[in-house]
Amino acid sequence: RRYKEGTLVLDVVDSGQNQLVWRGWGTSVLGDPSRMAEKIDQAVNKILEKFPP
Repeated sequence: RRYKEGTLVLDVVDSGQNQLVWRGWGTSVLGDPSRMAEKIDQAVNKILEKFPP
């Protein structure tokens, strides 16, 4: 099965209270599988630009 689009979700959880503190996400068109790690790194960096809120 091939997907055309992917979504990455990052959750920051307060481990002491087991409570969601912040959620960020990004969606992108999937392309060359050999560049997947690079695309994930870029997505994480872009999502974390908005952290902390």
